[in-house]
Amino acid sequence: MIPNLCRLPVVFAIVVVLELLIIAHSLGLSSIARFDWPHFSLLSLYAQLIALPSVWLLCLIRGWLNRISISRSTLIVLLLVMAVTAGVNLLFTMIAEFDVEKLLRDLCIVIVITGLGLRYCFVQQRWLLEQRSNQQARFAALQARIQPHFLFNTMNSIASLVRSDVDKAEQAIEDLSELLRQQINVDQALNHWSVERQLCEAYLRIESLRYGERLRVEWDVGCLPDDFLIPPLLIQPLIENSVKHGIAPSVEKGVIKIHASLHKATKNTGLQYSQNVNLIIENTVSTEFRPYAGSDSPMLISEFMDDANEGHGMALVNVHARLRSTYRNPDTGDEYASLRVEQPSGRYRVLLTLPLCTPDALPFFGADR
Repeated sequence: MIPNLCRLPVVFAIVVVLELLIIAHSLGLSSIARFDWPHFSLLSLYAQLIALPSVWLLCLIRGWLNRISISRSTLIVLLLVMAVTAGVNLLFTMIAEFDVEKLLRDLCIVIVITGLGLRYCFVQQRWLLEQRSNQQARFAALQARIQPHFLFNTMNSIASLVRSDVDKAEQAIEDLSELLRQQINVDQALNHWSVERQLCEAYLRIESLRYGERLRVEWDVGCLPDDFLIPPLLIQPLIENSVKHGIAPSVEKGVIKIHASLHKATKNTGLQYSQNVNLIIENTVSTEFRPYAGSDSPMLISEFMDDANEGHGMALVNVHARLRSTYRNPDTGDEYASLRVEQPSGRYRVLLTLPLCTPDALPFFGADR
């Protein structure tokens, strides 16, 4: 796969690497004291006149090259660079006499250098694909492990409702079926917010059968459009965390709040969105259960990785990994989503910051970049 060569850091790196190779070549021909500066300058100009137009042309046809086979794209890249080399050689006939032997030598050199560059890109792309596959497999494995006690409690609640309230039992069965269906179909990249919210509401309806009035839910997400795109099953594990660690340990009534707000994007990303979504999942915390007590200041995911190994933060670690996988630009390393944890007095809060991604921005996420 041909990487994105249009970015300034990539072009700068190519120029620097070429200059280092030319310096090494020049030093091999003479000592430092007798360094041939005119020869070095002419060779640098010659190499950059080959490299920069080649990079520009590859940038123009990169999308097409990445849609054809590796063997064909490799052959086309080599032929393109050789054509540019031949053209620059003809240009230099105005300075020196045309030399066929020199041209053949230069063609062999650019073939070797270009081939090494393509090999590096291929190995890097294979590594990135393997990393992404490992993340997807890890996520699928985590999602497949439905908590047995949740399933058993749900089935018991349905069994108790069959005779007393048939409508509630039927609704519970439908909600459970929807949860199971979504956990099976997690291979899609993004999902509409309306679907994700319906899934969360189905989960909360099931849990309300168990906790009754102890569980109160407050939704404040009216600012989010229904076609706002979000990774599937991203919010439900966080709400499940709130129920498990906020509602279940307490004998008192608890509240789970889901709040959303829109803010102007702070990064100049060049992407097809201009706003960020701040999504907060907050729950009251029992005084007997404060796994991250000790500081009311915000914490990043890395600060409770050790706690996750004890079972407290696996959902948070999983969500953070999925955010990095979905919203990280592989070309620049920029991340367009974040997760942080806060624990003010008596509450536990997870704050997600996501780009307001609608269908017109979908080509960026998961598309060939």
